[in-house]
Parts: sequence; C-alpha cells; structure tokens
Amino acid sequence: MRRPDFVSVLGGVAVALLLSSSQLWAASASVCNAYAKEAAAKARGVREFACGYDLKDPRWTAERTDHARWCKTAPEDAVARETARRRGEMKLCDECRVYARAAAQFAGENRKLKCGFSGPRWSDDAQGHFGWCMALRDNQSAPGADVAASQKSIAEIAEKSTDSETLGRIQQISTCKSR
Repeated sequence: MRRPDFVSVLGGVAVALLLSSSQLWAASASVCNAYAKEAAAKARGVREFACGYDLKDPRWTAERTDHARWCKTAPEDAVARETARRRGEMKLCDECRVYARAAAQFAGENRKLKCGFSGPRWSDDAQGHFGWCMALRDNQSAPGADVAASQKSIAEIAEKSTDSETLGRIQQISTCKSR
C-alpha cells in the first residue's frame, strides 16, 4: 500500500481549512440575530425620518434576512463596526431633525414677534435647516478613518454646531421679547 505523499496531505488539509475558515471567523448566530434585528429597525427609521441616505444601498434595506445573510459571512469586529456606524448615522439624523424643528420654531417666533431677524438662520424651512445639519456629516467624513470614531466626531461637531445655532437664536429671541 502506497503512503500518501506530503503534497496530497497538505492539499487536503488546506481544503479542509478553507471550507471551515468562514466558521472560524464569522459572527455567531446570536450576534447575527441581534445585528439583523437592529439593522432592519434602523433602516425603517431612516425611511420614517427621511434622513436622506441612499436607500438603494444594501446597508439600508429593511429586510432582516439580508442583514442576517451578510452578518453570517462577516467577522464579528466588522459587524460591530457596521453597527456603530449605523447607530451614529441614525443618531445624527435624529439630532438634525430635532434641530431643524427647533430652528423653524424660532423662525416662527421671529416672524410672530416681528423681531426683524433675517437670513438663512431665520428661515422657517425645517427641511433647509435639516439639510444644513446633515451636510456637517458630509463635510467631516474622512476616507479610511475609523468608522466609529469618525461617527462620534461628526455627531460631536453637529451637536456643537446645532447647540451654538440654537443658543444664538434663543438669545436673540429673548432680547426681542424684552423690548
């Protein structure tokens, strides 16, 4: 009986490793179940809040099975990064919606009280204010940057920018009311 040569054995081991490698590095079933549930919910949220993200992008599909399929082939750290990125984008959208509503309300106060403030800051177009806020994301995105860190940075910049805008409006309206 002939003994298998080294190349045959090595080839067999390589095939076995390749076939099982996706099992070794792919996210677990429990991680993928939670991931898919949250990803589909966030995708529904971006539609509800009209965030302006590309809804043709597979990241924003509302189909839970599509998210689960991707997760089952992805390493757990990639799943964690994608989860953080999606949460950051949803948080930014939510914060920009809140900011836009407040900015439009202040513009209404300006008009009602006949304060006379003008310019884009005093527009009652909530969608315009929302667009300005979301553009902060576009201006701060850095290719190749750590996704979670860049989302946090963008959210902080948006918060600081919208806070200072809102504070400025509050001060101006308060001054107008006291006249």
